[in-house]
Amino acid sequence: MRTFSIVMAVVTAVLVIVVGYAALTTDVGVSVVATSSEPASNQYEAFAMATAWARENDNTNVTRFTDSDADVADCSIVYLTVEVSNWCFLPAEWVQLHVQPAGGDILQIRQDSGRARGLGKTTFQAVLITSAANPNVGRRVEVEYYIFGRKYTAMSELVTG
Repeated sequence: MRTFSIVMAVVTAVLVIVVGYAALTTDVGVSVVATSSEPASNQYEAFAMATAWARENDNTNVTRFTDSDADVADCSIVYLTVEVSNWCFLPAEWVQLHVQPAGGDILQIRQDSGRARGLGKTTFQAVLITSAANPNVGRRVEVEYYIFGRKYTAMSELVTG
């Protein structure tokens, strides 16, 4: 009986440590690892396809910041690559990128909602279409994610170049 009590105490201690670790490491790190911008006129086909797709598909992957359509000569395309570092052993689910817009931003297209694997880094990408005058303006990238059904938010500053 004494051996059983010791084994149960050790199992309980291990469970408390695992649950405590999971509770303390639910935050993820967010860093913008790559940005690039170019005039939309250099990528006319990509611009036309992105704006048409955004017009036709009103879903969670498209965030329109303005209702007006933009002219290709007045726009820039900004490509973002964001790395999410998840040091919890549980995956972060429904990871979504949101760029807090600056003046002149037209729309954001991001990849489908994904999972940030546990104990590692996962890369996500987004495309931002903005006015030609401000592709290098600082913005904030917000990452929403869920662990155990609870919503968390992490942020990172973005300066494109």
